Amino acid sequence: MADTLRASSEGKLKIQAAIQAKGYPKQSPHWLNEVQKYLPSRQLSNGKTESETISTATWIRFYEGKQGIKRYIFIACCKALGLNWEDVAEPEQIGSKIQQRGVSSSSNNSWVGRKELIDELGTKLRGDCRVLILTGITGIGKSHLAARLTIGLDETCWTKAKPKTDTNTDSDILTTESQETSTTVSLEFDSKTITDFASVAADLLLRWNESITSDDRRDPLLLLNRLLRKLQEKCYILILNSVENLLQGDAEKGWSEFQDKWWESFFNRLLEDSCQSKIIITSQDLPRYFDEICFNNPELCHYRSLNGFTKEEQLEFFDILGLDVDDESGNKSALENIGELFEGHPLGLRVIAGEIIDDPIFNGDAAKYWQKYGEKMLKIKAEYNIEDIKLNTELPQLHSYSRSRRLRNMLEYKLDETFKRLPQDAYFLLCHAAVYNLPVSREFWLTHLEYLGKTEEEQNVALNILYDRFLVEEEINEDETLLKQHPLIRSVALACLKRTITKQEQT
Repeated sequence: MADTLRASSEGKLKIQAAIQAKGYPKQSPHWLNEVQKYLPSRQLSNGKTESETISTATWIRFYEGKQGIKRYIFIACCKALGLNWEDVAEPEQIGSKIQQRGVSSSSNNSWVGRKELIDELGTKLRGDCRVLILTGITGIGKSHLAARLTIGLDETCWTKAKPKTDTNTDSDILTTESQETSTTVSLEFDSKTITDFASVAADLLLRWNESITSDDRRDPLLLLNRLLRKLQEKCYILILNSVENLLQGDAEKGWSEFQDKWWESFFNRLLEDSCQSKIIITSQDLPRYFDEICFNNPELCHYRSLNGFTKEEQLEFFDILGLDVDDESGNKSALENIGELFEGHPLGLRVIAGEIIDDPIFNGDAAKYWQKYGEKMLKIKAEYNIEDIKLNTELPQLHSYSRSRRLRNMLEYKLDETFKRLPQDAYFLLCHAAVYNLPVSREFWLTHLEYLGKTEEEQNVALNILYDRFLVEEEINEDETLLKQHPLIRSVALACLKRTITKQEQT
C-alpha cells in the first residue's frame, strides 16, 4: 500500500463539510489535539507512554489535499472528523501495491521503477549467479535494491538439476530445481565495524546456531571451511553492504584490494566449489579484486553500476512523496529541472521534496522553490562541472571517480544549505543525533533537546519536522522502533555540528 495518501476532489468537499459541522475554524489548534487522539502511542524507557503529534503544516496539507501525508496520519485526521478515510482518499491510492524498499528498516521511501533491472538481476540470481555486486554513489539505492532482490529468493532456493545417471529416477530427471527454505542475513560495514574475515565469519556462524570457541576465532582457515560448508549445504542469502569499508583506499582515489586477504580466499573458494547460497555485495566502487573474477566467471559473478532515476521515475518518485506532478499544477517543469540537476539521485530528490512540502514558504509549490533557489543551484553545478573538467585534464587517472565525487560534493553542499533552513530546534536535533553511528531509541534523540530545557511538545515538534523532511529513518529491532540517519545525511550533519562547536569555542 502507498506510504502517503491525499484527499480526492470529492474527499476535500467532505473534509470542508465536516470541519464546518464541528464549528471550529480549520486553522484552530483544536484539530491538532483531536488528531493526536488517534495517533499511535510510544512506550518510553520510564514505562510511560506518549502519543505522536501532528504539525500544523501536515494538517494544512491534509485538508487542502494538494500533497500526500503519511498514511496513518491521514487516517487519524479522518477519524478526528468522523469520516471514513477510504471515502476521502484518492481511489487509486487505496489499493495501490507499491513495494516497500528494504527488508529490515522502515523507510519513508517507496519502491520506484527499475523494473527491467530487477527482472534481469533476479533472473541471474535464480540461475547460476552466486555473487552479485552493486556499485554506485552513496544514496543511489544500492542497499534498497539488494533488499528488493531478496523478495522471492528468501522463499525458495534454486539449485541445478542432478546430472542424469543410471541411479536417477524419472522424478529426478523431471525435477529441474530443488526448493528449500533459506535464511537472509544483511550485514552493514562502516568505519567502526570489525571487518576482518574471521570476525565476520564467526558472527555469521553464530547467527546460524553454530558453536564458536575462542580458539576457533583465531583460526581463519577453520572458519572459512565451516562457513563455506554452511553456504554449500543450504541456501542462505547474504547481503554485504558498504564493502568499500573492507578495502584499502578512499573516496578520492578509489578502493582497491581487501585489507584482509582472507576475503579473497573466501570468494575464490565460493566460486570454485558448488554452492546453493547467494551473496549480494554493495559498494561505492567495484573492488579491483572482482574485475578479473567477474570477467573470468560471468555466469557466477556479475557486476552492475547503478545510476539515478530516469525522468519518468523521478516524477513517479515525487508523486509518491506527496508532490503534485500534473502539468496543470505548474510543478512538473520545476520538478523535472530539480531531477535533472541531481541526476535522479533518490536521496537528494527526497530531501528536496521534503523541504518543498514541509516549509510553509512553499507548501508544496515546487515552482516557487525553483524560482527561489534554481538559479543558485544551477550555478553551483556549473562550478563543479568546471572543477570536474580541470581534474580530468590534470589527473586523468581519477576520471572514473570524478563524476561521483562531483555529484556527492554538490549533494553535500545542497544538504548543508537545506539543513541551515531548518527551524532551530530541528537543526540542533539533526546535528547532535548524528553522533550515533548505530540506530538508537527515540528517547536518546530527544534527550539532546531535553538538556536544553525544551518541553515534551517542543521535542516532538522538532522530531516531526525531521520526519516530514525525510531526514530521519526508522529501523525495527525486536518490536522496538529505532531511529537513524542515512550515512550521507549523517556525514553532512556531523560537519555542521563540528562547525557549530568550533564557532562556540571561538566566542
